[in-house]
Amino acid sequence: MAGSSWTYGKDELDQYFDRIDLYGRTTKEEVWSSGFGQLNLLKLLQRRQMACVPFENLSLHYSQHHSISIDSHALFRKIVVQERGGYCMENNTFFGGVLRSLDYSLYSAGARVCMSGDSHTNEHYSGWSHMVNIVSIDNKRWLVDVGFGPDGPIEPVLLEDGAVSPGAGMQALRLQRRNIAENTNADQRLWVLEYRRHADSPWASLYCFTELEFLPQDFAYMNHATSTMRTSWFTTSVVCSRTIVESDEVVGSVILQDKELKMRRDGETKVLVKFETELQRVKALTDWYGISLTEDEHRGIKGLVTELKVE
Repeated sequence: MAGSSWTYGKDELDQYFDRIDLYGRTTKEEVWSSGFGQLNLLKLLQRRQMACVPFENLSLHYSQHHSISIDSHALFRKIVVQERGGYCMENNTFFGGVLRSLDYSLYSAGARVCMSGDSHTNEHYSGWSHMVNIVSIDNKRWLVDVGFGPDGPIEPVLLEDGAVSPGAGMQALRLQRRNIAENTNADQRLWVLEYRRHADSPWASLYCFTELEFLPQDFAYMNHATSTMRTSWFTTSVVCSRTIVESDEVVGSVILQDKELKMRRDGETKVLVKFETELQRVKALTDWYGISLTEDEHRGIKGLVTELKVE
C-alpha cells in the first residue's frame, strides 16, 4: 500500500484534470502557476471531483473479488483510467494524493459516522469507519471531504467552532467543537459535522472526527472492516451518487440506492426509477454516472443479498 506521502506526476494530474473537466473551468497556466490561489483552486477541485467522480461501493457487489483497494496506484487506475468512483477511503485517499501533488499541506484523520437521531442526546456513532482530510492554507485549517455522498460537504469547511458551509442544493453544514453523548469523559472534545436539508429543518449530526493524524495502516484496518463486516451498510446496499452542477453551482444530487434512483434538489426528493431487474440498475449506472460494467463485473453480484432477483 502506498504511503500517506504518495504523490502523482504532472502527466497523471493532467489525466485527472481531464477526467473532471477542470480545464473547462480554468486554464492550465492558472493551475500550474498557482495564480488561481490555493483556496480557490481547492474549492474548484472539490466541486469538480464530486460532480464527476461518484461516491459508490460497486466493487463490493459488481466484481469477482468483492474487495476495496486503497492503494494509490490502484485508485488512479480505477478513478481516472476506468472512470469509476469509490467510497470514503478511496475518494479521500486519492484526492489527498492529488492535493499533496499540488503542494498542499494536509493530513488525514478518522471519523465516526452518526447512526441515529436528530438530537445531540440521542446520538449513536459507528466505530472509526470514515476518512477525512485536513488541509492547511494561510494558517487556517479546512475540513476537506469528497467521500461522504450526497449529504457531505461540497467545499472546504473552515475548522472553526460554529462555522457554516453550503451543502448540495438547499442543504447547509455546520461544524461544532463539543463532546458526544456516548463519551464517558465529559472533558472530551471532537469536531462534529452537522447538516440540515433546508432552512426550516433541525440540525442533525453526520459524523464526528478527531484532529489526530491517522496513518495508512490505520486506514487499512478501517477499510477491511468497512468492506467485509456483515453489519456494514456498504456490504448490504448498492449505492452510487454524484452532485448536480449547473453554472458551476451545486444544485442537488442524483442517488442510486438498492432498488431506486432518486434526484434531490430544491429541497425535494423525487424517485426517478424503481428497479425491478439487474439490467435496469446496470443501465442506470451507465446513463446517470457513466459507469459501464464489464460482463464479469455484472456477474459478480449473482447470489449476493444485493442482487435484484426477478420473482
